[in-house]
Amino acid sequence: MLDKLEINKGLLVENIVAKMLKFSGHKLYFLSSYSKEHSENTIEIDFLIRKPSVSSRHYISPIEVKSSKNYTTSSLTKSMEKFGSQ
Repeated sequence: MLDKLEINKGLLVENIVAKMLKFSGHKLYFLSSYSKEHSENTIEIDFLIRKPSVSSRHYISPIEVKSSKNYTTSSLTKSMEKFGSQ
């Protein structure tokens, strides 16, 4: 169905995921880190959700929503490199 629509697929799929997460009881957060001087350092993560309980030291799960087969995970990779130890 998505291949036949003339709309922003990413926006539609992100909204569907947001509604599913919210319906499941999650508070929705996002990460946006913009670097004007170094665009390669820009990070945008669609959703950050808290795990119900702390497992090891990490209790936040990043979620990147992709709507097509052609995608990169550069923001997710950069955020894990930057915040992975936290």
